[in-house]
Amino acid sequence: MKSGKGARRGSALPLALIITIVCAGLATAFITLMLAQNQVTSNASESEMALYVAESGIDAAVNELNAGVDYGNDGIGNVTGQVNGGAFTVALLDTDGVPTVFAGEGEYMLRSVGVREDERRGIEAIVGPESKSLFTYAAFGDKSLSTNPATITDSWDSTQGTYGSQAVNPSGAGGANSMIADRNGNVGGNGNLDISGRVFGNASPGVGGQITYGANGYVSGTVTALDSPMSLPPIEPGNAASNNNNASLIGRGYDPATGSFKATGGSVTFQPGVYYFETFESKPTSQIVINGPVKIYVKGFFQAGGFTNTSQDPANLQVYIMDTSNRYNPGTGQNQPAELGGGTADFYGLVYAPDAWFKYQGKSAFYGSLIAGDVQIGGGGAFHWDENLARLGGVPTYKARMWREFVP
Repeated sequence: MKSGKGARRGSALPLALIITIVCAGLATAFITLMLAQNQVTSNASESEMALYVAESGIDAAVNELNAGVDYGNDGIGNVTGQVNGGAFTVALLDTDGVPTVFAGEGEYMLRSVGVREDERRGIEAIVGPESKSLFTYAAFGDKSLSTNPATITDSWDSTQGTYGSQAVNPSGAGGANSMIADRNGNVGGNGNLDISGRVFGNASPGVGGQITYGANGYVSGTVTALDSPMSLPPIEPGNAASNNNNASLIGRGYDPATGSFKATGGSVTFQPGVYYFETFESKPTSQIVINGPVKIYVKGFFQAGGFTNTSQDPANLQVYIMDTSNRYNPGTGQNQPAELGGGTADFYGLVYAPDAWFKYQGKSAFYGSLIAGDVQIGGGGAFHWDENLARLGGVPTYKARMWREFVP
């Protein structure tokens, strides 16, 4: 039997071996745990990425609905694609969850499945069209806008009664414009503004644009440049050139041989409907009566002394001028702006002439909204923006109204 140091060494070796084995086991367990945690973290990350991929699929399908184009030849709103290392598949359904075919404006369900590695996430979204009216200004000029020193702008709501019943606020101006209604008579443009009159509302020049104030220049609201240019879509008359109510005006100013309308005196009544003219000309001595709702499309030269809108609802008279900035007047052989005014009747309506140089003249008031390439307001007529025109449907844009996750 050994004793002393040799015996103590012999007993220590098994203990060291046991400690080594225990430590190795702990290390193995720790490594296993860390690997498992890393795998869980990785799976969670991939799951989140799969959700983002599914959301991208919803966005891609909404883009198809807004464009009205079937990019994948699999039906509008049915989309497949890849993004961020994952893939998505989107199906178009009705709001009850039944596969359907896109049939224009309405509510739909989009069901999107996003896959990333072995992770799958699903989203169901109810989408529908939201329309934004273009006519949110008293006057807007794409390239420029200028006002007369005697001009004022304000607003009223045609659904709440006449302008006169709402014009109960002192303006500080004299004469016929001493009282105003609401202070939402905004003016704007994608270029510079020349304000010589009183604007009871906001003034918004274009990006990097400026405002020049004339003798009576005044803006009651904010003066802030647009964040981005306002888009003015081209006029789309559809089949109005061939399917219209022009024939009702034969012998009363409409010439079917030229496609033009010209009134030099007397009274001409436009019954409800759509009209399409190559040119439009009416003298201030003519009375153009609108028994709306009426839409008038004019391809070329436009000059009108005025209109009498019997309903006094601006939405019931819509004038669309497709001419460009250099208009040719066949009567004078000269280039000149599209013109409205000079007659005695106040104008109730909207004018959309995105490429035209447009001049409003005379002292009669303008109730509605004017959008043109260049806007020149002369003669001192007041501009009263109808707040109801903000509710007038523009080009519908599909957006997600609600969404939820589902287990794919």
